[in-house]
This record gives sequence, C-alpha cells and structure tokens, in this order.
Amino acid sequence: MDSNDDYQPRKRTKYNDCEGEPSSCHLVRREKEEIRHDHKKKKNKHKKHKNKNKHDESNKGKSVSSSHGDKSKDNPLSDRRKAEINDLRPIPRKGTGKIGEKVKLYANYFPLKFKPSAIAYKYAVKMPERCPRRLAYALMKAVAQEYECFNGCNQVYDGAQALFTSRRIDNLDRSRIFSVLYEGKQYKVEVSPINSNAELGSINNFYEENAGDIIENDLTCMEIILSYLPRFTYTTIGQNFYLPNDEPVDLGMGIELWRGTSMSVKPGEWQLYVNIDEKHTAFYKAQPLLDFIREVCPDVARRGYVDPRKLNFLNGHLRGLSITTSHLRYVKTYRVAGLVEITADDHLISEEKGSVTDFFKHQHQVNLRYGHFPMVQVEPRNRNIYIPIELAQVKEGQRCLRSLSESQITTIIHCSTKKPFEKRRGVLAAARRIFREASRTCEQYGMELSELDTSVRGRQLPAPLITYGNSRRVTPRNGCWSNVPFANPAELYDWGLVSMGPQDRNLNMQSYFYDRLKEEARNKGMRTESPRFVRHIPEGRFQEDLGRVLSEFNAIKFLFVILPPSSKDAHYSTVKKAEQEYGCMTQCIRWDTFTRNLKNKSLGNILSKTNAKLGGLNWTFDAMESFKSIRGGNCIFNTPVMIIGADVTHWAICEGSKPSIAGIVATLDSTCRKYASRIVVQPPRHNKQSTEIIHNFKDVITYLLLKFRRVNRDVKPQKIFYYRDGVSNGQFVQTLREELAHIQAACRELEEGYEPQVTYITAQKRHKTRLFCHRDQRPDNKSGNVPAGTVVDTTITHPLLFDFFLCSHSGIQGTSRPCHYTVLWDDSHLSADLIQCFTYFLCHVYARCTRSVSYPAPIYYAHLLCTRARTLLASMGYNWNNPSRLPTTDSIEGKLRQHRDLRKDVYFL
Repeated sequence: MDSNDDYQPRKRTKYNDCEGEPSSCHLVRREKEEIRHDHKKKKNKHKKHKNKNKHDESNKGKSVSSSHGDKSKDNPLSDRRKAEINDLRPIPRKGTGKIGEKVKLYANYFPLKFKPSAIAYKYAVKMPERCPRRLAYALMKAVAQEYECFNGCNQVYDGAQALFTSRRIDNLDRSRIFSVLYEGKQYKVEVSPINSNAELGSINNFYEENAGDIIENDLTCMEIILSYLPRFTYTTIGQNFYLPNDEPVDLGMGIELWRGTSMSVKPGEWQLYVNIDEKHTAFYKAQPLLDFIREVCPDVARRGYVDPRKLNFLNGHLRGLSITTSHLRYVKTYRVAGLVEITADDHLISEEKGSVTDFFKHQHQVNLRYGHFPMVQVEPRNRNIYIPIELAQVKEGQRCLRSLSESQITTIIHCSTKKPFEKRRGVLAAARRIFREASRTCEQYGMELSELDTSVRGRQLPAPLITYGNSRRVTPRNGCWSNVPFANPAELYDWGLVSMGPQDRNLNMQSYFYDRLKEEARNKGMRTESPRFVRHIPEGRFQEDLGRVLSEFNAIKFLFVILPPSSKDAHYSTVKKAEQEYGCMTQCIRWDTFTRNLKNKSLGNILSKTNAKLGGLNWTFDAMESFKSIRGGNCIFNTPVMIIGADVTHWAICEGSKPSIAGIVATLDSTCRKYASRIVVQPPRHNKQSTEIIHNFKDVITYLLLKFRRVNRDVKPQKIFYYRDGVSNGQFVQTLREELAHIQAACRELEEGYEPQVTYITAQKRHKTRLFCHRDQRPDNKSGNVPAGTVVDTTITHPLLFDFFLCSHSGIQGTSRPCHYTVLWDDSHLSADLIQCFTYFLCHVYARCTRSVSYPAPIYYAHLLCTRARTLLASMGYNWNNPSRLPTTDSIEGKLRQHRDLRKDVYFL
C-alpha cells in the first residue's frame, strides 16, 4: 500500500462521502491556505452558533459527566460545546469489565481505617524567611515542647505552612507569635488557626453513603500524619524514606545506592489504602570533597594536583552540590558554584591577613595541606566566597539528580531487580517497619493501619489474533509469538554497511554479518541483495567520510552502521545527524551484537526495525476476529480511526535550561503501519504543571489531520483515540481542558461541522502499584509475574474516575509494573471491556519485537521520538547554563527535523 492508497477499513464497509469537502485539496499547503483564508469567517459562525446554544441558568450547575453519560444524544460533541471549557471534568466510571478469565492477585495496598469521630485541626505556620525544611521541623518541635498550650495536641507538621493537631490548641483563637531559642539563636514562629479542618471520619460517609467527594487536602493531611514520626528516623525525600546505613551499594563517581520505602495514601473503590513499595535511589556519598573529586577524576589522586584543563569536567559534577564546613564552632551548609583556578596559597586576602593559607593557620589554627589545589566557590557568585577544598564535606542525604552513566544504571537495575515473591516479601517487611514508626501518631488521630496487603480480583484478557506473512494467523501465548515472516515485507536494495569498530576485526565479521542477514531476510520474506559497499570509517571522521562515500555510490537508500565498542549517545547522534543531512535511512547496530554469534532472534529484531523503516508491515492484529467476542467491538474500525500517542520529556533539574521536548505520533491507516509524527520543543520546566501541556498543540493536530486526509484521499478520521503519557493525577483537569479544546478547535478549523468522536486516555508508568500472583494462582511464566493481559478495575481503582491497571506484557526479569490508564473523555461511549481490550490489542503492534509491550505502540513511538530528539539536542554543544545565549525553540526544532525525504512512517525506531 503506497501513500496514495485508500484507507482500508477492517470490516468491508463503505465509507460515506465527505460532504462539502473540496475535491481539489490534495496538498497540505493548499489546504492550509484555505484554512487561513476562511478562518475569520468560520470563527464568527462558530461564535454565533455557540451564543445561540448557550446553557440556561438552570443547567449551569450540572456536571459535564451527567450530560456525557446520556447515550440518547446523536451528537454528544455538539452538546458539550454548549458548556465552557473551564467546566470540563474527567468522566466517571461506566462500570467494570466482564471479559476474561478471572485471576486472584495481591496488591501492595494496605487498608487504612478511621474512627467516625476522627478529625485533624489545621493551623497555618509562618517560619522565618529562607528557613530550610530541616530547621523548620526543629523549630516547630521546640515550640511544642516549650509552650504548654501544645500539651496533648499530638501536633504534626509538614515542614512548610501546615500544622495539624488532634485537638484544638488552648487559647489560640487568632494568630500568635511564639519565640523560641534554638542552637543559641532566637527565632519567631507565627501560628494561626484555620477554619478548614480535616474531618477524617467523613471519609467513611463517602464510601458508605456515597455522599460528598474525597478532598485532596484530607489525603494530604493523612500522608503528613503517617510520615511525621518516620521523618525523624529516616532520610526523607518527598514521601520516600531511606536509611543511610542500610547496606548502600557503591556506584562509583562518588555516588552510592540507597534502599528505601515509598508511602502514599490512595483512594480505593470501597476504602482508603496506604500504597507501600520499595525504592532505590542514588545519593552522593558523605565524604570529604577532595575524596569525591578523586573518585570523579582519578588523575587527581595519581598526579597530586588538579589539571586546569579538567575544571570544566569537574564542575559538571560539582555544580549544585551541597557541602558543609566544620572549621567553625558550628556546621554551615553551602551550595557549590564550581572550582576556580584561584589557590589558597596564591590568593591574597589583604596585606595584613596574608594568603588564605596564612589566614586559616593564624585565625582558625588549621594547617592546609592542599593549599595548591583550586578553591571551591560557593553561591551566590557575586559575594566571591571561596573555601579551601580540604575543609569541605559532601553533605549526607543528598540525592543525585544528574544523569547517571550506563554502568551505574546497570548496577541499579541489578540491585533493584527482584522476583515477584521476593518483592512482595520485601514490601511486607517495609510496611511493618515503617508502620511501627507511624502507628503511634495514627492512633491519636483515630487512624488504624493494617500490615496485611490487599487481595484483589483481576481478569486475563483474551489476546488478539496476530496476522503475519501470507495472511496466516497466530494467537500469542502469554504475550509472545514466534519469529514469524512479515505481513508485508519491504525490499532491501541499494544498501550499504559501514563500521566504526576496530578495523582489523571488520572484514571477516562484515562478510559473515551480511551473509547471515540475507539468510534471515529470506526467512522473513524480504527480497534483498548484497551490499553495494562495505566501508570502515573512523568515528572521528564519520560524517565527512560518509558524505564522500554516498556521493560515490548514488541512490543509496539504507545504511547499516556498526557502532564502536565503547558506543555512547554521541556516536548515535553522529549517525542520526548524517541521516538528517544526507537523507539516507540508517540502522545502528551495537558492537557486542555484531561480534557475538549472531542468532536468528538478534537478526530478526534488526530486520523488524529495518522493514518498518522501509515502509513494510511486520504484523498486525485481526480486528474483525479479535473483537468478535466483545459486545459492540465492531464499532471501532467500521469508520476511519486515528490513534494518537503523545509524550513530553523533561531534563533533570541539574541539566540547566535545556528545553522540554514533546513527541506526537498518529496512525494513518487501519493496520497501524503508517504514522505521521511531530516534535515540539518548548521552554524548560520552571513550573512542571504548566510545561506538561504541549505547546502549539492545535497546529500539531491540524498537521496530523491534514496528513491523514492526504494519505487516505480526502477521508477524515471519524474517531480519534488520544493516548497521553506523562500526565500526573493533579494535572488531569488542566490537560483535559486545554488539549481537548485544541483537538476540537483543530477539527472545526479543518472543516466547519467536522466533529469526530474523541476518546482521551492517559497512561502512567511512574506509580508504585505492584500486582502479585495469589498463592492459589499459578503464574504462567518462569519469572513468576502475573500473566500478560492481566487487568484490574476494582478494589484498588479510584472511586470516581474511569481507571484501570493493565499488565499487557510478560515480565522477563524482576517484578512487572502494570500501566495505569485513566479515561478522561469518551465521545464514543465505549464499554469498559472494549476500551481495555482495544488498549491491550494496541500493545501487540509494536514493530520492534514479537512480544506485547507494556503500553500501546503509539505511546511507545512517541517516547522513542522524544529519546531521539533528546540525544540530538544534547549533542548540539550549547551552554545550557547560560540562558541569555541560547537559541530559540523554533531554531532548535528546525535542527531536530528529519530530512524531507525521510519524513514518513517510523524513521525513529
């Protein structure tokens, strides 16, 4: 099927003609010109139509979900347009699924109960300006111990502005300032009463009588109560608790791995739960700063001095690091700005005080041994504060926020990977340990904790029917199917092989590689020929030499590139930059994959990506047969459907002002083979909630719709499934209102009256929910994980939202993490069974492997698009710590854009 073929429906149904659509609009540019020309006219018409159909005053109080659930309306989108965008809310649950074999499971959720009279009184706290959180805890504790009015109040404090007590504080009807002496210094703490108390017992009314709503402030109050006492025993990062001496693992480069426990309160279907999970995080080692520098740069230990040429490298690891000094009578904390070339021996304070070395010798009786080393400059820079390197200590309990090396990540994965039964045992032990600390406070607030995890009932969804070569079919078993021929194999002609590996080992290995590649290509149904050239190009001259080779051999369409043994992101970005410049599709192969005995599985994975990049179809699912057993299943693909996947990726805080990147992909045909994609570069996250919204999203949707219509001969999608990754629970309402409005606006701008049905589903992988097979339930795989297709939509799901947990893949090692889906909007009124099965089926069309993956392929592709853009962005060589000299987002976006001859399908695989 080429780009001009008609959209092929899954069922043999004829599409209706597109009324009012101009027959001559086949080019994107001409369509955009028409849209711009008629934009004002359409906008005025829409405004009149909107004013004409406004709600009556009596309907303003109705929720959107109530009108959304009325299935008698023929056009729900028109009804929803009567409401203001600001009134949109996520839709409620439509019931639970029924399809699938029932399975017994455990979840790492521990029941949390309340006495009916449980209440927490809230007070506002105002600390001195620039008061660190640790100091704030200490001051509030000192106030409670010194003043009798706090006796018996069992106060808990969040370290910022909120204080909760189990009874009212005596004689505190209005704001009062408390003076307290702490570590020889006088502080003033202001405490004020607030009328909005947390009535914890009312949670029972919500579940028993379905009255009211769960207030997020109440959940926050419960987490503060649970975590208050453990904060004084553990090193706390958010709701994660770590013990520094709990067998840390050395990761090298001055970093070690700490084990901890995460704890949060989650609303379940019938009651509240405490979600407990094990946590592994990288921390900086508490050690002398000089030892840290020696670990980061071994040359310092070997040579006995710091090479000035290494300062930039060292500052990349030191910038933002918190250090302490103890040469005074007290410990003082600083934040490192960087090493400077100034040394303690050479830097003269004044003629009277002499050098820095002399000053510390006479003033503090400290003899500096490393006065010839660079000194540490601390923030703020304008104050020019310098500290001798040997007097600084790396502060304990400091999380490492910078990017880790590949070897460090491998070590973390190895240490944190546990089989499911070991994982569950560790979770139960962690719950007992932390509940022991928290139970004393919980009892005072009428809260009761259980140390037994929750038993839940799940279902194993039926797998789809996979269609592959020669229209043959196979049903996956536990998410896997054999290495099958491609459904629509591409032709591999006019290709070359380039290696950046050691030259003396290339010739024989290259000959063996393409012989094996041709053999496996025949098994896959691909027609191929020998490479037109085989070249070795040194990694330092890759882009220049490749240009000369491609000019010598004209019309090269595909290139296999073997990366050097110590391959890094820089090598990958070099190859992809050449791809952008010369318009030749590339496929990278790691050196260890190339040199080991090439198995059919490895070659099959390489050819799967190659075939997809060349426009072939590896496999797909037979929708007609797969949906046959599901009621209403034929309603999805009986009209043109576009499935959109989107993700927004952010850099670590320590990466400077690097912009966030959004990747959006959309299917253009019913087999999920053809895709359109866009990269959006947006400002870095100063406010995480604001930058999670995709910038210029309406323009992106317009581009995708125009692409769909051009590929499918003026046929527009009548259903849009939008799978969104990277959205947290607190951002549901904002992203729904803004992005749904952009989708609707793009559709109306494309053609007046065009209102496709939109289904908006978020996917979350960054959560702490784990599912374990029940002791009565035998796992279907050797790893002991829950079987692929396991879905849970009761007990531990939200009481109001339409959400479910789906473990769509078969875990190979460690404990599988299910994906948490929340349906925020659904114009099609699909059943829970249909949404769950459709989502599960989309996990089987990922072109890289013959396995179902952990979330739908469009989201996976959006993530790959972001990863590719991140790698290219990191190699651009900008100084991201100097925002005034950075390029605009438009110019960066232009440099990330693919070559015009390759802007098709899945080039980002």
